[in-house]
Amino acid sequence: MYRLYEERQRTNGERVDLAPTVEATPVAGSFGIDNQPPPPPDRPSTWRFVDLTEAVKGVRSGPEPDLLTRADGHGLFYPGKVHTVSGESESLKTWLVLIAAKQVIDRGGHVLLIDFEDDASSVVGRLLALRCEPAAIVQFFHYVSPEEGPDAWFRELDLPALLAPGPRLAVLDGVTEAMTLLGLDPDRGNADVARFIKKIPRPITDAGPGTVLIDHVSKSKETRGRYALGGVHKLNVVNGAAYTVELKQDFGRGRTGRARLSIAKDRPGRVREHCPGKVAADLVLESRPAATDLPPVSAGGCRPATRRGAEDVPADRTYGARLPFRGRQAGTVQA
Repeated sequence: MYRLYEERQRTNGERVDLAPTVEATPVAGSFGIDNQPPPPPDRPSTWRFVDLTEAVKGVRSGPEPDLLTRADGHGLFYPGKVHTVSGESESLKTWLVLIAAKQVIDRGGHVLLIDFEDDASSVVGRLLALRCEPAAIVQFFHYVSPEEGPDAWFRELDLPALLAPGPRLAVLDGVTEAMTLLGLDPDRGNADVARFIKKIPRPITDAGPGTVLIDHVSKSKETRGRYALGGVHKLNVVNGAAYTVELKQDFGRGRTGRARLSIAKDRPGRVREHCPGKVAADLVLESRPAATDLPPVSAGGCRPATRRGAEDVPADRTYGARLPFRGRQAGTVQA
């Protein structure tokens, strides 16, 4: 230990220690002999070293995208990651995500949908129109339509109940509406977006399912950028892939709708491997007479169903859905 001294001229020529003497003053909240800190909480902490054994071996880590598969078999959503699908109203973005749900249900997997915009009859009508079996919908499709924000008991009571079936895909439809329900403002800035992600999507995703947030984009194409309505943090928090949906051809009774799915972000990079450029896929949604035999397609066909509102599914119509990929790579499926 080193000490600092200074020679001062004194009568006896002694050295003077310049190390100051400070009297300790108690500070509110400090821990002294009589004020010991509380014992550490019995909980896991993320403030711990990460085991890098596999990383230094060069092992390719992270999941492959196996949700929302295109006609060529390549997936667009990652399990255990957060995704966004953003587009204007009636751009077929909800249809797109329900195709992913239908694919999971067909494989015997569970789907969780938290709906802040629509109702159960409308969503189930679309699944029936995509030829989901009624019994499979009841068994594997789990629908929630909250009318209030999560309370203090959400993590202890509601969240475990939502995750009990073990969903492979979780969908939150209506991000802007959800944030408003929680008293948050998507236009206020990134802080409110971060609070929302931490409150609902992140705890769900941590349980394993691929999570998809369906959101709107700004009306102005010049100022919307690559992300949804509100803060850029909506794009920053995506650790899977973020997509924008652009309607190419209106969809309705007796009409074929088309929409283009473009990549705004692909953090793991496994989707871009099979997409030259930013285009991930083209969605083709066809309305056909109910008696028409539908060929096998990636999303299945559909069955007659009815829904309320201006976009009712006619009882004498069925819908066939295809998710082809327009590209020049070998092995891709052309529309």
